Amino acid sequence: MSKIAGSSDARGATFDAIYLGTPHKQSISGSAATVGPFASTTSVVQVCADTDCWIAIGSSPTATTSSTYCPAKVALKFACNSGDSLSVIGTSGNLYVTEGA
Repeated sequence: MSKIAGSSDARGATFDAIYLGTPHKQSISGSAATVGPFASTTSVVQVCADTDCWIAIGSSPTATTSSTYCPAKVALKFACNSGDSLSVIGTSGNLYVTEGA
């Protein structure tokens, strides 16, 4: 997987993209849950949740409601290090995480 910065379509419009890597689906609840560790080639993750939630990324993260806020149904990309994990907390729902490089 590798990141394609500034890719362009047939009309010449540019966009940021990542190749699809390992996908994860994590249930969200009132207790922090963890996805990972990520592959040694992972340097970016794309996340999208079906409910508002909070995430933390690191070697041993624990998400709290003071962590990074992720609104429902918005895809966000975050840089990470290989071997990092992602922790999520919120109400009932799912977080979808795709690893990229």
